[in-house]
Amino acid sequence: MRYRVIVGIILSGLLSGGIVLANVEGTTKTKDETTKEEIKGEQSKEQNSVKIKEIPQMKPETTPNVDSLLQWLEKTKMHPSNLMRWKVLCALGQTKDPRAYEPLVKYFWSGDSNDTEAAAIGLGSLGDKRATEELKKVLNAREDKKMKEVIKEQRVRYEVANSLLDLDETEVSYAEIEKLLKEGYARALWSLIEQNLETTGKRTIKDKHAKELMLKAMKSSDDEVRVGAAYFALETGICEKKEARKIANDILKTTTNERARDKAKGILEKLGDKVEDETDEMMRKILEDEKKNEKK
Repeated sequence: MRYRVIVGIILSGLLSGGIVLANVEGTTKTKDETTKEEIKGEQSKEQNSVKIKEIPQMKPETTPNVDSLLQWLEKTKMHPSNLMRWKVLCALGQTKDPRAYEPLVKYFWSGDSNDTEAAAIGLGSLGDKRATEELKKVLNAREDKKMKEVIKEQRVRYEVANSLLDLDETEVSYAEIEKLLKEGYARALWSLIEQNLETTGKRTIKDKHAKELMLKAMKSSDDEVRVGAAYFALETGICEKKEARKIANDILKTTTNERARDKAKGILEKLGDKVEDETDEMMRKILEDEKKNEKK
């Protein structure tokens, strides 16, 4: 089961009787605040009069009510922010209700990359096997006028591949993940790790194909993909220590990518090596100089 970072998915979305919406910064707004700040843009005066309170409110149940979500989805069409719709589409999949399938497919093929991404997540969570062909089809839709720009986006293909894994379509999913890794899309590593990491006892990669992809990723020309693969290959015992050490040291010598450098340091720390990073030493000197100047 994938771990989705879907902050505040409406499951406990009531605060003093009003739906709470999470914004990008992670703060929350009440329905009135949201109406004043977000219902704007090029909408007509009539559309601007739409109040969030008109959107059907949902009870804070463990599983959201599919009827409420579908009504909510209709209202988001008039909302200038697609963040709300993104959350609702993801939440629809969590209902496990077959009535959510058709609306999810509709938004999946909308031609909007955010809708396609969220609907892909929803279809994977829903677990309806009918979604398999839709997900496969979109990966070959590069000539489709409406979808060709959508499917160019790596984040969309990543979620489609993840959902295919959720539906046990491993062959097609791994083929797409491999393409993403070749393109340097580091997040694709997580598909391999989350689906295949055995966490009981010694951590191991269970799937043979996933192991092969991980080892291929260690030879990637992309620094972040290469060192990320080495980190998890070392952790799961599918590569030798000297190979992981070499990749880590090379990364620290040649790249300025901070995420890649941090992962390289993690490898060396796992191996018990002294981490010698000139940039860290330089930063310490800068801080020391600042303290000296403050005393003066």
